[in-house]
Amino acid sequence: MFIRNLMKFVVCLWLLVAINFAAATEQSTSVTINNINVVNAETGKVEHQQTVIVENGVISKVYKTNDKSKNNVGRVIDGSGKYLIPGLIDSHVHISSTLGMSLDQEAEYPKLVKQFQQQLPKSYLYFGFTSLVDLNSFPGRLTEFRQQPIHPEVYDCGSALMLENGYPLVFMPKKKRLQVAPNIIFNPDSNKHVAGVLAKTHSIAEGIKRVKAGGAICVKSFHEDGFAKPIWPVPSSKMLQEMATEAHKYELRLLLHANSINAYKAVLDSGVDIIVHGMWNWDEYRGQAGLPNDIKAVLNEIILKDIGVMPTLRVLGGSNDMFNTEFLQQPEIAKVLPKAFLEWLKSPKANWFKASLVKRLKMSETVIADKQRNIITEGNRAFKYLYQRDAKILFGTDTPASPSYGNVPGFNGYLEMKALANAGMALKDLLASATIRNAEAFGLENKLGSIVVGKTANLLILNDNPLKTIEAYNNIDQVVLQGEVYNREDFAVN
Repeated sequence: MFIRNLMKFVVCLWLLVAINFAAATEQSTSVTINNINVVNAETGKVEHQQTVIVENGVISKVYKTNDKSKNNVGRVIDGSGKYLIPGLIDSHVHISSTLGMSLDQEAEYPKLVKQFQQQLPKSYLYFGFTSLVDLNSFPGRLTEFRQQPIHPEVYDCGSALMLENGYPLVFMPKKKRLQVAPNIIFNPDSNKHVAGVLAKTHSIAEGIKRVKAGGAICVKSFHEDGFAKPIWPVPSSKMLQEMATEAHKYELRLLLHANSINAYKAVLDSGVDIIVHGMWNWDEYRGQAGLPNDIKAVLNEIILKDIGVMPTLRVLGGSNDMFNTEFLQQPEIAKVLPKAFLEWLKSPKANWFKASLVKRLKMSETVIADKQRNIITEGNRAFKYLYQRDAKILFGTDTPASPSYGNVPGFNGYLEMKALANAGMALKDLLASATIRNAEAFGLENKLGSIVVGKTANLLILNDNPLKTIEAYNNIDQVVLQGEVYNREDFAVN
C-alpha cells in the first residue's frame, strides 16, 4: 500500500511539474507590447498608442492601448515613444557565398569560412532582416544555415538554372561546376559540353522539377552576356518562355538576373516575373545624358507588364567600396563580421578581385572607380524613371556577394536603403518595398509583411520613426523573431 501511494504521489508530482512547465513555456512564447506606435507598411501611416499581443509565434491581437477590457499576457514590453514595423525581407541573398572569397580561397581558409557562416544569420538579424529569399543555393549550405540555433526565416529558389558555358558558370572551377550547380541547362549551341550535362537530364523542365522538389518558392536564371561586351551565351527567347511556362506550372515565380538594356528587352515577352537587378549597363547608350528614348521605351514596357524590379543599387556601390580604404573601418561592420574574418578582409589576399580588375582593364584604381561611379549614376537614372511611374519596386541586396567584400550581409541592407532614399525613394515606399511588397511578390503575404492578426510575429521595435528618418533602421531596439524577443546586441559579434 505504501509503495502504491508513493507511486501515486510521484506521478501526481510529475504531472504538476509538467503542467507548470507547460504553462511557463506557453507564457514565454506570449508577449504584450504596450503603448507602441504601429507603422502600417501598406498605407504609410502611424497608428499611435497601440497594444500588440503575440502568442505562440503569431500576432493574436492589435488594439488601442487605452481599451481597459483587454489584458496583458506573457512578457510585457513598454513601447512608449518607440515604433513597431514588420520584420524586413531581403529578397535577394546568397547564403552559399562567403563574402569576398573565391571557391579556391574557401577551401584554403575553412576555419574562417565556418566563423563567417556561423555569424551570418545574426548579421542579417542585427539589421532587422527577419526573412530572406536565397536566389541560388549550393547543396548543403542552406541546410547548415537553417540548422543554426537562431536564424531568419529563409525561403529559396533552389539551385539556379545556369546556361551551359554561360554566366556565372564561367567563373566556377570546371571540375566543380556540376557539384555546385546541379541545374546546369544543356546548351545545344555549345561546341564543348560540361561533363555529365546531357540534353535529357539537364533540360529546363528537369531543372525546374528538381527546384520544385526541393521545396523552393521561385526559380532563378541569368541573362548576362559579358557586362556590356557580349562574350557569353545567354538563354534564347524560346528558352526563357519555356522557363516561365514550367515555373508557373508549379506556381513558382521566375526571376532573371538582368542588368542591361538588351537583357531587359529579353524579359519583355518571356513571362519573367521579377528582374533581380537594376538597369545600369546601357550598352550602346553608355555615357549619354538623361535617359535615352530606347531605354525609356523598354522601361515603360516593364511598368506596363507589372514586372517586378530589384534595383540593387549597392551591387556596384559595394564593388566600388573595394577602392575605399576606410570602408572596412566602419563600426557597424565590426558588429556583424567575426574579428579574424574581418582582419583577413583587410589583408592583401582579400584584394584579389580588385587586383584582377586593374590587370584585366589595364587601368588605375582611380580610373576604374570613376568609371563605376558613372555607371552607378546611369543605373540610378533608370531606377528613378521606374519609381516615379509606379513600377513594382522590390527590395533586395545581392548579399553576401563574392568577389567584392563591399556587400556585407545585414549592413549592406541598411546601405541599400540609404542608396534608394538618396536616389529619391520616399521612406514610406521604401518600407513597403522591404516588407509587404516583397511578401506579395513571392506569395508570402498571408504570413509576412504587415502587422496583422494571424501573421507570423516577425517584428522590429525601433527607437525612431522610419517614415521620418532612414537612420531608424540603424537604431533598432529589439527584434521579435517568430514571437521570441531579442535585444539587437544579442546578434552582434562577441
